[in-house]
Amino acid sequence: MRRKLGKPTPEKENATRLPWSLRSWQGSVIRAIIQNGSPLTWKEIQEATGLDEKSLNRALFDLQASAEVYKTEEKQQKHAKYQICANLYSKYSEFYNPRAELIRWICQWKEVKKLDFSMEHEHFFLEGRHLDDFSKELICNAKTEVQTANPFIQDCDLSNTLRDAKKRGVHVQIITRPPKDKYPEHLKKRQEYHLRLIQEGIPLIYEEKVHAKLIVVDRAVAIVSSMNFYAESSAGVSWEVGLVSTDTKVVKSIADAFSRVRMSTSKTREKISPNEAPENVNARGKS
Repeated sequence: MRRKLGKPTPEKENATRLPWSLRSWQGSVIRAIIQNGSPLTWKEIQEATGLDEKSLNRALFDLQASAEVYKTEEKQQKHAKYQICANLYSKYSEFYNPRAELIRWICQWKEVKKLDFSMEHEHFFLEGRHLDDFSKELICNAKTEVQTANPFIQDCDLSNTLRDAKKRGVHVQIITRPPKDKYPEHLKKRQEYHLRLIQEGIPLIYEEKVHAKLIVVDRAVAIVSSMNFYAESSAGVSWEVGLVSTDTKVVKSIADAFSRVRMSTSKTREKISPNEAPENVNARGKS
């Protein structure tokens, strides 16, 4: 949702404003502060949102001008923090925090599958086909963001669920290893699939050391499992298990760890050249 920038609006008048779009720069800043549960520094907001310096500064300028966010006074500028204005905090907490909605969906999914795990402690165990189905359905229910870390991202139903999420406007980020295989025909297929993801707007953060297998949706639900993003693993050929958490502190810790690796890794593919496009690669192979 785009709004014209005018003079700063008094705090007492901002309660009637419609919230920013969840996918806007401004909305992502508000969501980061809300989900953290306390004010954030500029650097912490950047780590949580992934916005570049120019985009983040613009978002903060807009939010302060509209009296939705204020900056605390600190002796050192880098220690200053940003907070949601008090009269908007409750309203924005409900709008920008999808945790409650996702938990309701989990309870419904549990009933449909006739599973008897308890959510009392905000963690539960899944295995086999239930882990695969839950992972795909959770991604399908993402509203704003999916963070995925997995050493193997190949063409399969689970991977294609990430593509579908991107097409709905969800921000998808993947930390993975560059494709490798001793068989050239297999390597070509994996490289082409990675290029397809990049072409569709999904950045791939390449990290050779990644062995973590994580899915974090809307910074509200996290899956830590043994399951890879290829058919032999996700489709049930291998016995895979995982833990799901809706605990706010645990999910935040996982999302923060993902963000730290993303920010520290320079090998990110976000664009491809026309010659790298999968359809062109295939055409050259046939000539």
